[in-house]
Amino acid sequence: MLGQRRSGILVVDDNAEWRTRICSEINSDDALCVWGEASSIKEAGSLLKKDKPALAQIDLGLPDGGGEAIITWLSQYAPNVESLVLTMFGDEHHVISAIQAGASGYLLKCDDPAQILTNIKLVLDGKSPISPAVARHILKSARRPVGTDAIPSAISSHSGTRQSVDKKSILTPTEIDVLNYIAKGFTGPEIANITGKSVNTVPVHIKNIYRKLSVSGRGEAVFHAIQLGLISANLDH
Repeated sequence: MLGQRRSGILVVDDNAEWRTRICSEINSDDALCVWGEASSIKEAGSLLKKDKPALAQIDLGLPDGGGEAIITWLSQYAPNVESLVLTMFGDEHHVISAIQAGASGYLLKCDDPAQILTNIKLVLDGKSPISPAVARHILKSARRPVGTDAIPSAISSHSGTRQSVDKKSILTPTEIDVLNYIAKGFTGPEIANITGKSVNTVPVHIKNIYRKLSVSGRGEAVFHAIQLGLISANLDH
């Protein structure tokens, strides 16, 4: 609608490549616009002292501390500003700490990129989206019998026991390379373009990754791979 005000989004992420990509997506939407960009807690704080966006999209792994600090500040001093976590960390500790700090939603960067803008709008509409992989992990943790040791689900599904996993035998170097790009939020065609592989070959690698990790989607694949140490939660590595 002509003259309709666009909701301003503050993007807080220290990965310049990802920040540029998500800002471009936000600005392409008629209902949203980038209010500001920050790569650290300090930069975000400086911006928020001057004015306030409608929503802050925050990564948790920032160079000067956890993004939960920004969420806590917003909850105390700018309660009208929504906060949406968009990170690589899908473990119970990060999820719970972010929600306790006041996050309105919790998404993984490896989720379907097309859904990110949809979820931003859901938060602005008063809803609380959460990545399916994160939700399943939290539910599994909640169902864990009291007094038992936590066994990462990915290790359990591969071994059936508590025996160690041979990391090198799970995924090939090519599959790990593809999985790293999936973790950064790139689509199949984009991965093919970046790596020089065929657009028909990349889906095959992705299907093999899912099969080997016994998962059914991007979020689960990346989450389990991080738990197994196959890829890093730090997108810069």
